[in-house]
Amino acid sequence: MQKKILHIGILLILSALPFVLSLSYPLLEGWDDHIYVRNNVNFLSFSFENILHWLKTPCEGTYLPLTMLSFMADYELWGLNGFGYHLQNLFWHLAAVAGVYAFFRAVGMHHLTSFLCALFFAVHPQRAESVVWISERKDVLCAAFYFWALVFFLLSQKKEKAKLFYALSILFAILALLSKAMAASLPFVILFTQIYVMKKPGFKCLKKARQLKETLGKTLFSDEKEFSEVSKIIEETLSEQ
Repeated sequence: MQKKILHIGILLILSALPFVLSLSYPLLEGWDDHIYVRNNVNFLSFSFENILHWLKTPCEGTYLPLTMLSFMADYELWGLNGFGYHLQNLFWHLAAVAGVYAFFRAVGMHHLTSFLCALFFAVHPQRAESVVWISERKDVLCAAFYFWALVFFLLSQKKEKAKLFYALSILFAILALLSKAMAASLPFVILFTQIYVMKKPGFKCLKKARQLKETLGKTLFSDEKEFSEVSKIIEETLSEQ
């Protein structure tokens, strides 16, 4: 247990280092920060009415109430000081990195492989925009809940505390969806993850995967021959596992 904590601690430190300087950056003008934050200060002060406002009102045509509520927390604590906004972005990025590590461990990968994969995700240049740009809060917030929803779902396939982990997976999936709409892809990722981990001891995925195959197949394919061909491919894949 201590070794696991040490690995995660080192991972989070290494993941944070490239982004530490961003904590001193201000809110950007003309790069959407004014749209999400400055132009909404009247709706970012903490009140029941403003909470209801973001639960009912999209921002820039996109429904992301949890993201806007996170900006509300920043504004309540820091006003328009960019430090707090960047700090919360970094926090959610590190939560996502920990989720990536936990996900790879949950599917049975070696701790070193999981460590390196998570570190690659953490410091990849593609992540810089999401972490450093305040307006991309929705991306790091969604990623954190997305990966932990996957982890909790995998843990729910084991016998120990199955109901608790399943409830947590649903909760985190909902929170991911309230952060960014791309979380709608989560059920499909769970399906393919199940297919991968079926061969792992303690998982109960084979029957569920076949049931889901039948349900989705008959819904998506109106042509019986096409469905039979796809069904055969999936069945062969399941058998190989």
